[in-house]
Amino acid sequence: MFRATEINLGRDVAITFCDGLEARRSESLRKRFQRESQLLARLSHPNTPCVLTTGDIGPLGIPYMILAFLEGPRLRDELTSKKILDQSVAIGVMMDLLAALDAAH
Repeated sequence: MFRATEINLGRDVAITFCDGLEARRSESLRKRFQRESQLLARLSHPNTPCVLTTGDIGPLGIPYMILAFLEGPRLRDELTSKKILDQSVAIGVMMDLLAALDAAH
């Protein structure tokens, strides 16, 4: 996932790609990425980003999704720096993840 600035509106966005050699070869992987972006676009929950748009890049047809950028620390960064989360922090993260999962189902 990459952070970028939408020039027309001057806001931060997140961009994710279905990239890599396997994605370029696999129609099923590209279709799965498209389905996931459509499902995420239907969600409205504080723990999930809003999908702004999707598309394909160039002749290779690499799918991308542009999302609203959510401020806050990344779990990966927290785990890298601390190795072990405090119990209360870990429970909070899990509660947020489960709430988003519940909204998706």
